[in-house]
Amino acid sequence: MSLPTPETMRRGWCPGTLRPMQTGDGWLVRLHPPRGRLAPAQLAFVSELAVRHGNGQIEISSRGNLQLRGVREASHPVLVAELLEVGLVDEATGDGPHRLVLASPLAGREAGELLDAAALAAAVEAAGRRIVGLPAKFSIVVDGGGALALDGFAADLRLRA
Repeated sequence: MSLPTPETMRRGWCPGTLRPMQTGDGWLVRLHPPRGRLAPAQLAFVSELAVRHGNGQIEISSRGNLQLRGVREASHPVLVAELLEVGLVDEATGDGPHRLVLASPLAGREAGELLDAAALAAAVEAAGRRIVGLPAKFSIVVDGGGALALDGFAADLRLRA
């Protein structure tokens, strides 16, 4: 694995786990949990990694991703290796969105849903990753019509039951 080049460490694009962004407190590594979910043990593991490889600060992005702050350049390859080892790296390739679809955390499990929003979100995500040239900030909201409506989230495209 090679370290990111200075050209890819610029602001104005979406950072990821494999391609962090330089900030004032070190590298910002954005983790895109597979299917947008983490079990409690996985979250505890990510927290431990944030302390070991960065400044310990974790943020939740508007798309439900985790941002590990203050990651040191020398620690990044080890951080990535540990995340890959446990299957916590799920990134699109190229410059498009790393996470295209936002759905409720209860999608697919909520009794009041009018459709299986989790299944639809997964299908839209998979199809979207095959579209070349999508802007890095493009987003799609999939709302299954349950109690946790996503009306307050901005999106370029909204699918609502």
